[in-house]
Amino acid sequence: MERCKPVVRYAAILSAVMMLLIMWAVTHGGNAFDPAAPIVPVTREESSGTRSAFTEILSITHNGIDAMDNNAVTVGGSAAALAAIRADGEAIGYIPARLAGSEGVRIVAVDGVLPSAATIRSGEYPLSRPLTVAMGMEYSYEAADLCRYIFSEAGRAVIGGLGYAPCGDMTATLPAVDKRGRIRICCSATAAPLVEKLVDEWAGNRPDITAEIHRTDTASALMLLFSGTCDIAVASRTLTDSELQSCTASVFALDSIAVVVNDSNPVSSLTSAQLRQIYMGGYSCWSEVFDNAD
Repeated sequence: MERCKPVVRYAAILSAVMMLLIMWAVTHGGNAFDPAAPIVPVTREESSGTRSAFTEILSITHNGIDAMDNNAVTVGGSAAALAAIRADGEAIGYIPARLAGSEGVRIVAVDGVLPSAATIRSGEYPLSRPLTVAMGMEYSYEAADLCRYIFSEAGRAVIGGLGYAPCGDMTATLPAVDKRGRIRICCSATAAPLVEKLVDEWAGNRPDITAEIHRTDTASALMLLFSGTCDIAVASRTLTDSELQSCTASVFALDSIAVVVNDSNPVSSLTSAQLRQIYMGGYSCWSEVFDNAD
């Protein structure tokens, strides 16, 4: 048995080296770009607010139903999307713009415009989407007070300072209930960094209030609000008419969705129409996209 130990150690070392090589390939862009190879569209899970906004803006729907290409690679979360794009030269995906500055991927202009705070505010960048804050129909003192802060000058300054475009308004009338001293906020992962900053600033002047933030996806955040599990939900899309029947809600900021490709892909700009075709299976390879460039 003693003579087996060097073999075991060698196998362990070889396994570790192979893992490092795989990690290096993912980090440094994976396969080289081949325009004749199939396009690999990377998309988010169906419960994602980012996916809902992306498909709605680009009309990737059929009779009002999500019509995403069945061959698209579905991943859970922006980190997984970035990893998939780094690992495949022909991959393309979409993520919140604030996460796009990552090694191994590159932002692509949409209709000739790159995402920025200025192009979001001006409306030039087409893939901008709203962030919506929602309270139950019967809301607490703390929920109303937090919403008032979000739409105040101080709250708008926080929103603008993080690169979002503040917008909207909500007049919250304090309900005839006592303070509870606590509040639970459920928010989409996309909106979480902004929500955390807003809540920190708001709660900093209210030491008698305990605030709890739970990260999830938009659909789950709204379900938790409607079930009474949380006091406030923050969604990374507009709410549907049926959802608005169960809550008090308002858009409070505009965010942008960035389209990203592997670093080895030479494409620098795509039209909204090209993106729609890519995600509905209209192109089989990148050379077809280049042949149909405007």
